[in-house]
Amino acid sequence: MIKVKEVNVTFSQQGKIADIDNANIFFEGEDNSIKINATFPDGIIADAVFAYIYTASGVQEMVTPEYVDNKYVVVLEGRVVEKGVLKIGFEVQKDQSFMRFMPLVLQIDGFISDDYIIANKLYSVSVAVDETNTCESDLPATVENVGNSKQVRLKFTIPKGEKGEKGEQGEKGEKGDRPCLGIDYWTPEDKLQLQSYVDDYILNGSW
Repeated sequence: MIKVKEVNVTFSQQGKIADIDNANIFFEGEDNSIKINATFPDGIIADAVFAYIYTASGVQEMVTPEYVDNKYVVVLEGRVVEKGVLKIGFEVQKDQSFMRFMPLVLQIDGFISDDYIIANKLYSVSVAVDETNTCESDLPATVENVGNSKQVRLKFTIPKGEKGEKGEQGEKGEKGDRPCLGIDYWTPEDKLQLQSYVDDYILNGSW
């Protein structure tokens, strides 16, 4: 799941940053993005707005912000989201003239490791057994986490036990009771006798 950090920045008429709510970015993993909402001074009507991206490792890109609710929105992800200083410079074009604003400087302090989050109790850890398998008796038992540090899912592999020796013959049990004739079972002779009864008394009318 991609986690988005939002930064709201407002520029003054002089092209400087008048207000910013989050200049330090702290992530909990490597699959993240930054959403920048830039507000320019009233009265500035632009034909086009460009954003220039500069990363700590030297990546440079130019993107076109999307205009949403009177703000220019830039979403950064992938290789431009890395640890270090991230600079975003905005340029506004009107007719043939250009106006550049003071670069927005963000400090990406780093990607918090799962160990750090667990040590500081920033979230709870769930543990569940995913599956249990057997392996040959000469192999060691193993436990593998097939989930992650937040949602632990354990996979157990347990060696088979060695085949034991054949046990002694048990004592012969007592003879069971003979079932009641006509209740517990019908013998072939019973069936013939019943059929004769049906033929004689019912079909031949001797009832």
